[in-house]
Amino acid sequence: DQMAVFLLRAKYGSNYSPPAAVGMFADVPTDHWAASWIEQMAAEGITAGCGNGIYCPEALVSRAQMAVFLVRTFGLTNIFRLDLSGTATDLPLPYAAITATVYEAASGGGSSQVIATTADANGNYAISIESTDADDFVVLEATGTGQYGEAKLVSLLGSVGSLHGLGSGNPVSLDIGDYGSLEISHISTAMAVLSEKANGGQVLTDEELIAAQARVTGSEMLTMASVIKAIVDRDEITLPLSFSNTLDLVRDVTAYDSALADLEANHPQFFDSAMLSTADHLSQRFSEAEVPGNYYLVYRDANPLSYGAYALVLNGDNSGQIVLSIGSSDVTWHLNASGNIVIDLLDAPVEESYPPNPLPNPVVPHVRALTYIDSIELVRLFDGPESDQVLTLETSVTDYPDEPLLDQEITGDFVGPEDVRLATRSENVQRFTVDEVSGTSVATKYYHQNNNSPYDDPERGADFLQFNANYTGITSRRLLTFVWSISGEGILVVRFSNGDETRFVRYSNDNIVSQVVAVSDLSSGVSKVLGTELIKRQAGIQFSASSLLDRRLRAVWSLFDPDEDFDFLFLGNGAGCRITTYLGTEYPRDLDWSISAGNLMDSFLWFPGYTDGPYQRRSWELIAVEPGLFGDRYWVIRTLDVDTSQDGTHVFANPAITTGQINAYEHIGDLAGQTDPCALQPAPVPGN
Repeated sequence: DQMAVFLLRAKYGSNYSPPAAVGMFADVPTDHWAASWIEQMAAEGITAGCGNGIYCPEALVSRAQMAVFLVRTFGLTNIFRLDLSGTATDLPLPYAAITATVYEAASGGGSSQVIATTADANGNYAISIESTDADDFVVLEATGTGQYGEAKLVSLLGSVGSLHGLGSGNPVSLDIGDYGSLEISHISTAMAVLSEKANGGQVLTDEELIAAQARVTGSEMLTMASVIKAIVDRDEITLPLSFSNTLDLVRDVTAYDSALADLEANHPQFFDSAMLSTADHLSQRFSEAEVPGNYYLVYRDANPLSYGAYALVLNGDNSGQIVLSIGSSDVTWHLNASGNIVIDLLDAPVEESYPPNPLPNPVVPHVRALTYIDSIELVRLFDGPESDQVLTLETSVTDYPDEPLLDQEITGDFVGPEDVRLATRSENVQRFTVDEVSGTSVATKYYHQNNNSPYDDPERGADFLQFNANYTGITSRRLLTFVWSISGEGILVVRFSNGDETRFVRYSNDNIVSQVVAVSDLSSGVSKVLGTELIKRQAGIQFSASSLLDRRLRAVWSLFDPDEDFDFLFLGNGAGCRITTYLGTEYPRDLDWSISAGNLMDSFLWFPGYTDGPYQRRSWELIAVEPGLFGDRYWVIRTLDVDTSQDGTHVFANPAITTGQINAYEHIGDLAGQTDPCALQPAPVPGN
């Protein structure tokens, strides 16, 4: 808001007064002190706000954004000059042909200018760009021959305005130390291709780039990068005859899937080697100056449900704190010779388990084990404009306090896709706004301290949070009142009446589902973190018999598991079944279902031979419906109650107030006309 006044007075003079506001942005009412200034900025094409009809008047403005605003305000031309230097690398890519393509924003990317150069024997290049439009978008490509294969690599840099804002002077000189994406590699290529996939097409704006990169999972990125590297580095692995380079191969979904399957089945040692060398050779170094700050790391895979989070505070004096899923610890940190962040936990939380006793002829079949994380090394694989992809290598220690014959065990992670996490600094989170939150009801997971042992996990559950306009609220299931606020960094802070506090840090948002890192400080004094979702409850939405009748729904997590399906079939007269399929074998279980009061799909599962009563009660409370991979995707709070007594005396709890979990189920097929869809038979192909 202050920026709008500054820019327009600089342009028109200190006595300038803009026309009256008309209510252009939902979060800037006409009586807002800067409404007329903000709307005049928009009318002159200087800004379009944050998108979705909002402006975000309280958001911080980066140097890159200010550079763009200055150019648009004063009609400056020919000021964007960039001298870029980096490396085309696959150990490396010598004498690669380098092109910088500048897609012109004025034509929607339809027109472009291409600048070409050649890398030296070590893959190093230098290239200069000039542009008259801050929104023009820059893409780098490198084509050359690796050790054994033809490599074509790509890196999406961003707009010339954002690149110009990373430095000072004119021209601005940037190298890999300033911006890691100037390293054109198999990692940047994987990120580019997966960003195009997440965006639904070519990426041509900073907004598209940031949103798409936040949706790319680290596991996908490392896997695709390792496929490229294995093909380029190994004589035993060749490109399919129909492809002349690696970029075309990985852009073809069918061909890429086939190449990946071949590597995993026939060349696993080369595939594993490619992953290890990627982490070892191509890390994009952290610097001492950039490290201090707050970081939020979350594991993401193709499954839309997120988990596996860290919250980090790294101070300038090499002290800090870390919050894990089982507790928190003070830490010290330093940069090693490879430019990786090494974090040592000083008072790590301990996790208790009872694994099988490995001793011959053990006195007890299971032994108590206490495990804690001793250190974590953060290896930056990809340096993005707002979030990074970071390999997290943990060293864990396990003690057996009740079994003196067992030695302490120290284990380190094998480098794999499951070790890559999306890392976002606090200043780059996707900000919440008051107007966006006020008056909404959202579903999310929570931690709630409810145990007797210091080693027990606190209870996890799911609930609706109803946010009132006066910064108060209440939960639907636990009936806890709360107060809420938005921090200066755009983080949603909720303080519950039981003394718990949760900070929701958003890193991705598609309007219905926000992906967040939730950091909870519990009333017991313990801090926990988890990756979760904030899902807006759609107004008036509810289950009905007709919405589920003759439909087969599959748990979304099993859509991404090649070995297991988890399906629910809803037939007429309240009949149906649950069919789990494991390694091609189906295991059906009969169920009764109905739509009960309170927007619930309520079902009772029967096991063969168990006639005293149902074995499970499973209920779904509907949150939202959105398009999925194959059909409608139902986001629900799922509750599950199991009769462990198996004598028919169990009283099932009320699912409307029972601890639940967030889950999603997708419509994969219709059952109308099928004679006996719950009999043993192959599962239908999704979409048919």
